[in-house]
Amino acid sequence: MSIRKERPARAGIVACLAAVAAVLLLPGAAQASSQDRFEKQFVSYLTEMGKVAASVEATPAGRAAFDQLGMDPARGAARARLEVRSMSSAELAVLREAFSTIPAWRDQPDMLRQAVGGAVGKRGTRRLKAVGPDCDPGPGTPLGITDFYIAAGVALGLEAVHEAIPDDILTSPAQIAAATAWGLAAGAALTLEGLNAVEAECNDAKLEDFIRTNLDAKVSSRVSQTTFNAFEAKFDTFNAAFTTLSALVNTRLDVAVSTRASQVSLDSLTTFVNTRLDVAVSTRASQASVDALAATVDEQGALALRMQIEADLTDPDSHHVALFQLPAAQDGYLELTREIVVDTIVRMQAAGQSVGNAAKHLASGDAAADAGSYKRAYDWYANAYRAAAGAGGGPN
Repeated sequence: MSIRKERPARAGIVACLAAVAAVLLLPGAAQASSQDRFEKQFVSYLTEMGKVAASVEATPAGRAAFDQLGMDPARGAARARLEVRSMSSAELAVLREAFSTIPAWRDQPDMLRQAVGGAVGKRGTRRLKAVGPDCDPGPGTPLGITDFYIAAGVALGLEAVHEAIPDDILTSPAQIAAATAWGLAAGAALTLEGLNAVEAECNDAKLEDFIRTNLDAKVSSRVSQTTFNAFEAKFDTFNAAFTTLSALVNTRLDVAVSTRASQVSLDSLTTFVNTRLDVAVSTRASQASVDALAATVDEQGALALRMQIEADLTDPDSHHVALFQLPAAQDGYLELTREIVVDTIVRMQAAGQSVGNAAKHLASGDAAADAGSYKRAYDWYANAYRAAAGAGGGPN
């Protein structure tokens, strides 16, 4: 009877010890599971970053960028993945803690992929052969300098992560992984910066050629053939009068004046000369006419420049012209761009048209310009212009 009672008691003790052990081991098991998840996520992250870098390296500009960094993106990504897979729990904890400072670090591959997507497409192998009106910048950067800013932002965040990891034996594998991630993003950013610079230089050359060509066409179109013919006829009349005068003077002065001309003759000659000169001078264009022609030339030149600026502001996918983004202090037209935007907003409002958030975008552009961020200011002015001139007030 006592034996039967003892067995249930022992079974209860064993069950109790098992429960205590499970409770004691649970935090460690949960931590291990969390570390495993982070390891898989980070290996996948490095794989995706490597794919983006590979697409960039496939272009001449990308190869030049990674050569400048002294990095082979494929080998670097592969080595980083091996380092992560061989890390101890303590090393993984260091890497995980460093990347926790970037909450959206797992989204970085997609951010880079979108930034470089338009620049490394089918036309990614085309290169600039000469800077001139016929230059070909290749794909450039579809979002302008914004693409570069996105990639540079990713690289800057990864550089901060790398710098935050202590430099010792325990953290050496984490240093390698973080440095590789930074290098992959930095290569993409450097590539986009180069493509944007080439595109801007090419577009500047095309704009200069466009302005020179079109300003000449505008000025020449101001004078009609009829007006030009009338002016030419008056000039011929003046030449004929001058020729007659010259012949008369030469005839009268071919001998000594004292032997040929009386005072009456001299008076008649003076009257003749003055009359002829008055007629000749009266056939010339007045100062008012000259001033009017000059004003017309200036007006048409300003109109051509404004039309080019408004065309650049209208298309959100256009490659912005560098001269329009620079202030007057750097011989640019940023202030003129702002005047055009303000004039457009005022005219639209006066006509009873919706201008959306144009005023808000304009204020953001002014703030960026005051801070010296001229390219950002130009982007905000473009948003304000499209809000005022777009259908229904444009985008908000």
